[in-house]
Amino acid sequence: MKFLISGRGFILPAVAGVVLLGRNWFPHATIVCMILNFAALFLIAVDYFLLPHPRSFVISRILPPHFFLGVEETVTIRIEYSVPLPLTLQFVDHPPGEFRYDDRRFFLKLTNRNGYTDFSYQLTALRRGQFTFGAAGLRIATPFGLVYRQAHIPIDDVVKVYPVLPTEKEGLQSKFYMARTESRQMKTYGPGREFSQLRDYRRGDDIKNIHWKKSARCGKYVVKEYTPELGQNIFIVIDGGRLMMAETAGRSKVDWAVGSAISLAREALSMKDAVGVMAFSNQVETFLMPSNKQVQLTSLVRSIYAFQPRFIEPDYGTAFAWLHQHTRDQSIIVIYTDFIDPFLSKELAAGVAHLKKRHRVICCALGFEGLETLGYTACDTLSESIFASVVRDSIYNRKHVLEELGRAGVDVIDVHPEKLCASVLNGYINARWK
Repeated sequence: MKFLISGRGFILPAVAGVVLLGRNWFPHATIVCMILNFAALFLIAVDYFLLPHPRSFVISRILPPHFFLGVEETVTIRIEYSVPLPLTLQFVDHPPGEFRYDDRRFFLKLTNRNGYTDFSYQLTALRRGQFTFGAAGLRIATPFGLVYRQAHIPIDDVVKVYPVLPTEKEGLQSKFYMARTESRQMKTYGPGREFSQLRDYRRGDDIKNIHWKKSARCGKYVVKEYTPELGQNIFIVIDGGRLMMAETAGRSKVDWAVGSAISLAREALSMKDAVGVMAFSNQVETFLMPSNKQVQLTSLVRSIYAFQPRFIEPDYGTAFAWLHQHTRDQSIIVIYTDFIDPFLSKELAAGVAHLKKRHRVICCALGFEGLETLGYTACDTLSESIFASVVRDSIYNRKHVLEELGRAGVDVIDVHPEKLCASVLNGYINARWK
């Protein structure tokens, strides 16, 4: 707690100094100067004793239940007070550095002696994770305004920023969740693998599904009808290497991947599938075993909402070995990653091919926006030519790995991050029916 003398508090001492300068012409200048200084000290002392203690104020933040990445939210400050006279307040809040805000300084005049006042400002989260507000600053002044009393108010609030896209904000609370970034395409899916019922033959039915014994007894063609297998395992794998730090539309590729993973998990849980997740960089960062309980979505969000990419090469070998060891049952594995380097790409292709022997693998390659444009534009300088050559080599390596994964039987989704959610949901439903 500190005390500061305002500019008003120096008015009388300044006048006293001016009077003292005229002591050669005014014989009582010294006495007047002393009187003015004592008067200034007396008024400052009176103003000081009129200032209430910061304990007279109860300050609290009213925060939204959840913060979402990139979504503007309102933070309300409530000040409850009981003071002996009207006051002037200056309040400064200290939100986390990972938030963007319009203004956090406020000037207030308290005309009533008892009551409360509310004011608010806007915050936008720029990163996912858990963050802490700092202590708030409060400066108190009486109507005389000669002295300020300022203090730091310890109201340290912890907030969590969840990885949900702005258009998917309501999806985290809704019971049936679909991708909201774009409309999902409606497709005709395969016949499924689990027997459902027998029915009469219809034109266009596959003759392989005809039940010959039943048809012979009934004297007409009867076919077997199948539905998708229930209770499948869905395992979501998120790469947190350096390439996933690249930003598109103000968000890293990991941000887009985590948002898509949540939408995929909700869709899979609504279909009674068991969902698990693993995030890795040069080591396994987080791991959650598959489960089809409804609380699994909450556990999954808590596991990956704060996961951040690291400026390091991902270790695909260690991650896939861990995954192979902990997934004994046949599963649909969805991998969010990206690749340019030919050596790491070979490691990725080898690991995915090994997983493909037991599981159905969907590899989601989050592309770079405008990469082809950079590689095939006219160059005026040597440095631009070298840069374009490197970009073209990266494009070639990437396409080569995608083709290699496709030949190995892996479902490849090569898409820009903005269209990731709908593409992954389509890929998941296709894989589920095959």
